Amino acid sequence: MEYFSFKEIVSEAIGRISQRAGEKNISVVSFVEPSVEKIRGSKEYLQEAISNLLANSLKYTPREGHVSINVKDKGNTILVQIKDTGIGIPKDELPSIFEEFFRASNAREVERDGTGLGLSIAKQVIEKHNGKIWVESEQGSGSTFYILLPK
Repeated sequence: MEYFSFKEIVSEAIGRISQRAGEKNISVVSFVEPSVEKIRGSKEYLQEAISNLLANSLKYTPREGHVSINVKDKGNTILVQIKDTGIGIPKDELPSIFEEFFRASNAREVERDGTGLGLSIAKQVIEKHNGKIWVESEQGSGSTFYILLPK
């Protein structure tokens, strides 16, 4: 556990997906409030969780879509919002989305490859940092993942 720049890991995570985003002509936009500077945690694990969520958003967003990440200062916490214009998640499957090996039915139709571990791992990382993760989604209208982390 160390203090590090959260803006830096957002930038690095976007760098990891930028080539694939370009191939699909998907715009990726980020905004980190200037007051969000350093937070305490495992930089490597949090970067992996953010990268995974962004990669999923990109994977399940059709060509010409949009993916955004916004980070807001909420006093003692930061709120991360990752939003896409992707396929969304069926309402009846939302309660299972963070379970190990679970993949939404429409996700399996779009992308055959996948282990169903990414969201489970992201949830474990966030919870180990005393944070919370949740999702709002509507099938056909995209998804928004939220992460609340203590600074």
